[in-house]
Order: sequence, then C-alpha cells, then structure tokens
Amino acid sequence: VIETAYERQIIKKVRKKLQAHIAGVEVPAYADPKLREFAGASYLVPMLWTHFIGVVRESDTNNGRVTFKDFCLILERVGITGLPEADFKTLFAIADTDKSGAVDWSEFASVMVTQAATN
Repeated sequence: VIETAYERQIIKKVRKKLQAHIAGVEVPAYADPKLREFAGASYLVPMLWTHFIGVVRESDTNNGRVTFKDFCLILERVGITGLPEADFKTLFAIADTDKSGAVDWSEFASVMVTQAATN
C-alpha cells in the first residue's frame, strides 16, 4: 500500500519510464491508430513477465522470488534506470507486501502493473 508522498512520487517516476518504454512499441503503419494504445497495454504484462522469469531463472535462489538485487536488474532491463538507490529500495519495499525480503510475481505485478502503469 502506497502511503507517503515520497512513495507516490517514485511510482510516478516509474510510470513515466514504463509509458516511455511502451510508447516505443512498433505498430505497423497500416494499423488502426487506436491500436497503439492497445498494443502498449497488451505488451506491458508479457514484457514484465519475460524479464521477471528470466531473472528468476538466472538467480541463485531460483525459488520464484527475487531479491532486491534481482528486482533492480529487472527494472533496468525494462528501461527503469537513473533513479537513486533510495528510490529503488522504496519501490522494492512497496512491492514486498509480505515483508519477506523477496518479491514474487504477484507482488511485482501489483506494483509494476497496477500501481505504476495505471495510477
């Protein structure tokens, strides 16, 4: 749950970076212009899942959860870079809803899709 103005500010930064990444999705020139919006929305979850599962497979723990280091690697791979480490730590804390010190897909998707992409 996002409670502070600082957390909302970080989510806004992440949202802008995700939207910029999605805006780069190529839509054929002959396609309906409305397709761009749909293409971006339908691209987000598979793109995040691909990077999440890729990092999980590369991880030493391989238990379906990612550590802070892995979390940062996923964000880097989807174009979320240039934030101070404190912002990444806060974003990880927001995602780690069960406070286990690791984030599973449902926690990751909740913050990245529900919070960052739609707020």
